[in-house]
Amino acid sequence: MEQRQGKRIFRFGYQAAYKSERKVFPHQLRDADAFVELAAVLQSIGYIYGGLILNTPAPVSSSHVDTSFLKPCDLLVSTTRPPLDDEVGGDKRTVKRSHTPLEEQVFAAVRGCFEVCTRSHVKLSKFLAFQLGDSVRNKGEIQFRQYAGASYMAYKRYEDFRWETLAHSSETAAYLVCTSRLWKNGPRLLNTFGMGGLESLIWTYLLRKKYWHELKIDVNIPRFIMVEMTERDIPNSPSTLAFADDWPVKILINAPLQMTPQVR
Repeated sequence: MEQRQGKRIFRFGYQAAYKSERKVFPHQLRDADAFVELAAVLQSIGYIYGGLILNTPAPVSSSHVDTSFLKPCDLLVSTTRPPLDDEVGGDKRTVKRSHTPLEEQVFAAVRGCFEVCTRSHVKLSKFLAFQLGDSVRNKGEIQFRQYAGASYMAYKRYEDFRWETLAHSSETAAYLVCTSRLWKNGPRLLNTFGMGGLESLIWTYLLRKKYWHELKIDVNIPRFIMVEMTERDIPNSPSTLAFADDWPVKILINAPLQMTPQVR
């Protein structure tokens, strides 16, 4: 069947991590169900599914990625935390990079939002850190637990030296980035993520159920959103994600971004 012309979404998919070095197959992807939640919203505003772009892990760039089929009306969608600093951060839980030119362009687009972005540590850019209100200014830089969830371990104001360490926390952060075009006449990027697989899934579920229209999200307008979610107990063997309907969500940042398309 010939595909209709129009606005298309392409999943920019990271492959799942495995302890061994065995071959990872194309179906073994991260955050697929989070993408499904997001795709439902995007399809409701006129996007059709264009296909999957596999961001296959490699230690160095090993192949050119054909992007000639991507048009200005297209949208790359990633529901995985961008591993901007995973290779230098020292975390045990990492997302493997592909080092392709396309991934580099994705990184360049979101780097303006984060000075540091690893599984255990997120530091906002100076501009965004100062978008935080007075009562939450201490969330400009956060350390997250890596095991038994992804709740806060410590946080502090941007460029402060003193961390506020937490013995126990049920709060975690989640993010949404809408970028300008990745290159002239190229697609835009929509990146949503929490700090773990569960958090990413719940964040996209809540975006679909409650927050897309409340936050007035327009993927054609560069924007950065940061929320704080309070995680509650998950029932044994839930049949749906409805258990997350009453998870409290606080909007910490909802700010436009000034971004310039990259030169290819």
